[in-house]
Amino acid sequence: MNTSKKFQKKDNTYIQEYIFNIDSSFRDKDEWEDPGEFSVPLPFKLKNVSYVELTSIEFPNTFYQISTDRESNYFKITHNSIVHRIEIPSGNYDSTSLLTSITDQFTIINDATTANISISIDSITGKTTITSDENISLNFNNGNTYKSLGCILGYSEDSYDNATSFIGTKVVSIFSDNYIFIDINGYGSVSSANSNVRNTMAKVVLTSNKYTIAFDGRNEFVTKIHYFHKLRNIINIKVKVLDYLGNVINMEGCDFSFTLELGVVLDPQLYQEINNNEFGYRGSYNNMMMQ
Repeated sequence: MNTSKKFQKKDNTYIQEYIFNIDSSFRDKDEWEDPGEFSVPLPFKLKNVSYVELTSIEFPNTFYQISTDRESNYFKITHNSIVHRIEIPSGNYDSTSLLTSITDQFTIINDATTANISISIDSITGKTTITSDENISLNFNNGNTYKSLGCILGYSEDSYDNATSFIGTKVVSIFSDNYIFIDINGYGSVSSANSNVRNTMAKVVLTSNKYTIAFDGRNEFVTKIHYFHKLRNIINIKVKVLDYLGNVINMEGCDFSFTLELGVVLDPQLYQEINNNEFGYRGSYNNMMMQ
C-alpha cells in the first residue's frame, strides 16, 4: 500500500490530503478468500478526516453472468412426464459457445429419448428457437431475482407448456452487468432506486470487454467523494464490490486496485465549524477560503 501527502492550500494550514493505493492482492486471504469483499488496515491511523474520495480504479471485468451463484446456468425440460435438468458450466459466453453448451446437454436427452430437441439463434433477429419432434414443456424459473437462463436466451415467461416449438420474444442478452457499485466503509451517497444498494461510494460503469481490465479515473464513474458532517478517525478500509441487486460479486479470484484520497483537517477553526456542523463541510471550507 503506497502513500503520499500533499496540501490543498499552499500555506499548509487547512487540509492535508493523504493518498493511498488499495490493492486487494494484499488482503488477508485466509479471512477474505475472494477480493469481492475484504478489509485492509491503513499504515497509520488518520484523525479528523473530513472527506473520502475515490480517485481511480483498475477493475477486471471477469465475474460471471451465467453462474451457479446466480442460478442462471440451468433450466428444465419435461418430456413424457420426465423432468430433465439442462445445466451448463458457470462462465461468460458468446452466442456460439452458449449454443454449443446447451446443445451438448440436449444431446444427452436425445440419446435417451425420442424428443430430438434442438436450439438455434437467428442471425438476423437475434432470437432463440427451441424445437422438438414431440411435445415438451420448458421451465426457466430459477427462484430468485437474477435473470434466469431463459431470460438470457430471450424468453419472457418462466414456463411454456406442451408444444414442439418455442420462439423467444426478446433478443438474446448474453451481456453481463453494465455497472457495479463500490462500497467503502458504508460511506457515500450512491443508492439504487430499484434494489437494496444504499450509501455506496461510487457507481462504476463497465465499458471494457469481459476478461479485460477497466482503467477508470475521476471522470469515469458516478460520484466518488463523501464529506463527513462530523470529522472521523479512520484506521481500516472495508471494501465491497456490489452488483445491481446489492450482493457481493464473486470476482473469481481476480484482484483489483483503486486510489483513495482522504482529507485531514489541520485548521482549528475549520475543525470546530465542521464538528459543530455550523456550515457542513463544504460550507465551512468555502467560508475559510473567503476570509
